[in-house]
Amino acid sequence: MEPLLPELQTARADVPQCVVTGIAGVGKSATVLEYVHSHKRRFDIVCWASAESNISISAFFLELGEHLGLFSQDDKGDRISKVRHWFEKCSMCTMRNAPSYETIPDSLTSSRDMRWLLVFDNVKYQRDISPFVPQSTVGYGSIIVTTRNAFLECPGVRAEVIIHPFSLTQGDDFLKKTLDSRCVRASSCPEVESAVSHLCGGLPVFLRFVGDFMATYKYFESTFWRDYDELSPPWLDIRFRNINTDGGKVELIYNDVLIDLSARARDTICVMSLLNGDSLSDALISSSLDGSRDNIGVVTRPRYIPSRIRILLKADTVRDTSNHAVSQELEQFSLVRREYRGGETVYVMNPTIQMIVRYQIWNMSLQIRQTIFRKAFDLLRRRMRKALSFREPLPLCASDVSEPCRHVEKLLSAAKKLRLPLEEDFAELLYDCGFATWQQRSHPQHGLKILQESLVILDGLVDPTLSDNRLKAGIHTILSRLFLDMGTEFGDKSKEHIQQALHLQTLVKERTKPEELTRRHEVHYQAARTDLATTLLDADLAEDALPILEDCLDVHSKWRPGQEVPFDKAKVLYGIAMCHMMKGNHIRALSCARQGSTTLSLGGTTNPTESQEFPLACVLRQVGRFQEALTLHHRVLNARLATFEEASIPVAQSYYALGTLYAESQDFRLAEDALQKSLRASIQIIGGAGDLVALARLRLAQVLRSLARAPDEEAGTLAANARLAAKATMENTDDVSLLEQRQPVLECRWVGASQHANAPPLQHFIVDVGISQ
Repeated sequence: MEPLLPELQTARADVPQCVVTGIAGVGKSATVLEYVHSHKRRFDIVCWASAESNISISAFFLELGEHLGLFSQDDKGDRISKVRHWFEKCSMCTMRNAPSYETIPDSLTSSRDMRWLLVFDNVKYQRDISPFVPQSTVGYGSIIVTTRNAFLECPGVRAEVIIHPFSLTQGDDFLKKTLDSRCVRASSCPEVESAVSHLCGGLPVFLRFVGDFMATYKYFESTFWRDYDELSPPWLDIRFRNINTDGGKVELIYNDVLIDLSARARDTICVMSLLNGDSLSDALISSSLDGSRDNIGVVTRPRYIPSRIRILLKADTVRDTSNHAVSQELEQFSLVRREYRGGETVYVMNPTIQMIVRYQIWNMSLQIRQTIFRKAFDLLRRRMRKALSFREPLPLCASDVSEPCRHVEKLLSAAKKLRLPLEEDFAELLYDCGFATWQQRSHPQHGLKILQESLVILDGLVDPTLSDNRLKAGIHTILSRLFLDMGTEFGDKSKEHIQQALHLQTLVKERTKPEELTRRHEVHYQAARTDLATTLLDADLAEDALPILEDCLDVHSKWRPGQEVPFDKAKVLYGIAMCHMMKGNHIRALSCARQGSTTLSLGGTTNPTESQEFPLACVLRQVGRFQEALTLHHRVLNARLATFEEASIPVAQSYYALGTLYAESQDFRLAEDALQKSLRASIQIIGGAGDLVALARLRLAQVLRSLARAPDEEAGTLAANARLAAKATMENTDDVSLLEQRQPVLECRWVGASQHANAPPLQHFIVDVGISQ
């Protein structure tokens, strides 16, 4: 603002009126105030009228007249004209009868004509001030008008000062000066000041506002830029692109995302000078700045600053707040509080107003955070949906989902740290990540964490919709499967999630009105039932799973060609085959498995990695057709190795199935190699405990003993490890015979087979290697 002062001074040297124009927040009033303060010796008295409307000017003139003693008690004439006439014929002798004459400095009590300055601040239309403008003066009167109306025409105006927003460089310099004046070190990153200048649109008032806030709370360095770094990683490529300040608006644009800051700021900033003991004059001037819906401004509502404290500012008291009447008024309305600094009485802003300002700046920062967060969220959701490919029953490649999942977790962490509100669409994104993690079958604990976070978001919804409940049902279904992958010690938790999913799906169907039940609702419901049946099957609940699967098969038969189907018929047939096999009905199981292997889903194609050929191989093994089973298991293993990581549950499962097949075919060397790989993969995924680990250790010990390649102590060590695994798996019991009782069920779950006649009895093996009690 300093470069504009000489121009204003020159304009005021020999003309009666000067008009200062500019958009809201550009610093018109502050410029005039600085001019008055710098040239206060040129004037004997300064009057500042808030000119938002004709009414506010009238109130000012009436109060000024009372202060000057221009009205008598029975005066019923035109009081406004008397005040205007006082300006026209003003001299010091007319003030000797004023009630507040004793407050006038002695230097102004001479008989010479008085030099006065009348400021009409924030004029909208010329008609508002025309009744109050003195037409002539015998003294040395001057008038300054500030306005946002660039087309304002005032008679007698011979000079006009147009104030423009700062350029980016000027804004950076102004911000640095503000920080330097507060003894705050500027950021080491030059983009910081640039970003703030962009944010403020080059408006000095807003720049000073934000700069003072940064200085007082060390906000920008410690919080704002850190938030920007956390929420905008390099791969998002979010940059400040453009700032639009047309019409007084401030719009910040991120790539294709527009933030209209004026909408947020219009009712937020309470005073212009904030937080650090600014003088009363700044608070007075702030009352005149515009805070309308269309412009960023500095808002001070009338109830905060009464009109009586704006009536008169003498030249030698522009910066002086010791006036008792004024300070009493301010304290009465709790605008400021009194403090003593260095023997001087000063007034600083009320802490309540400080907190309001602090909250509103945080509110605007939150808007920027949410915009960046939404940008990242939309990008990640597109990437995850593309990777998941819901219409294809193909498992995911690790490279397709690992990177988006990591970024989603980072985004979740930043959102929780910054306390950003999370809604159901983000819960759906977390579900996608959890689903992808479960399909990879390599990090069950990781998937549990993501899905539980998703449940927390959905449980926090005040009024969940049917789609929210449907999503929660899907989350519970995947959680139950993840717990099953971690071992039977988590069986109770798995069943609990199954029951929750069944309850939610039933609730959704019951609450959906009959006229609103569409084909899409039926698809979702039947797909969920299929998933639940598969989970029940994995939990060794074949009796509960079989009726659901048979009902799903019946529903599938009623679907017309070309309609969207909720599940793969081959998958349902394989599930029925597994149920019959677990119940001992091998002929029925083989029939269903063969139907599944030759059946194509109406919604996609069969795939050996989706547990479709794997059950047939297990059934073939159960009925003694080892060669056919071996061929299918090799094909499934190759497909899984091409899709999953080697350290994953499906690959470990295939290796174990091959190991048991080789062992039962008396090919112990190949059995040893397959079981070693299964054991390594299982331990790497789920640690030293778990069903698959216990079974692999027992089978490997049996194979080593049969090969006679290892001494007894090696086989005994493996058997001891198996005992420890069995103890951890079987609810911390020392009874190893439980493993013998459970092995047929466990093997049926993992490889679809129980003890075959060609294999040594498990009890004989346990006694042989020294596990007997």
